[in-house]
Amino acid sequence: MGLKWSDVDFVNNTISIQRERLYVSTVGIVTDTPKSENSIRKISVPVFVMEMLNDLRDFQDDLKEKMGQEYQESGYIAVTVTGSPQHPRNLYKWFTYFQAKHGLKKATIHDLRHTHAAMLSDRGTKIIDISKRLGHANTRITAETYEYLFNNVDDQISNELNNYYSKIKNCSQNVAK
Repeated sequence: MGLKWSDVDFVNNTISIQRERLYVSTVGIVTDTPKSENSIRKISVPVFVMEMLNDLRDFQDDLKEKMGQEYQESGYIAVTVTGSPQHPRNLYKWFTYFQAKHGLKKATIHDLRHTHAAMLSDRGTKIIDISKRLGHANTRITAETYEYLFNNVDDQISNELNNYYSKIKNCSQNVAK
């Protein structure tokens, strides 16, 4: 909710995470820096996501043109049809509606972060790289939070060592002959 168009680099396919925007019941909507210094980061984004962001930007530009001065340019990516920043709760409401409409298992938006980490782990991404991408100060935080993901990695390491040992054993047997 804190992303602004100025945080998106369409040339290099990156997004800079510099702020968060959330609703606090006792205060209202708060815009602040992320939790830690490491949470402020730049991440590479797949081309298909950048294409969707570009389509959204074009859609918002069309709205601006049609609405003229009634459009409130806020600079945020998640905006209402009038250009003002979306209320953070609206994203959660929409996500709940989307899941129900498509018969998906109930999840929170934060669960998508876990899914992202799981996908990276499954693809063999190193824990240090996952940690940086998620904005963690160190790999310990990532390992503790996503420990269940890395249990399979240990099995993979064991299998790789076994395969390596088998190759060495076969080579030494062939040399001895």
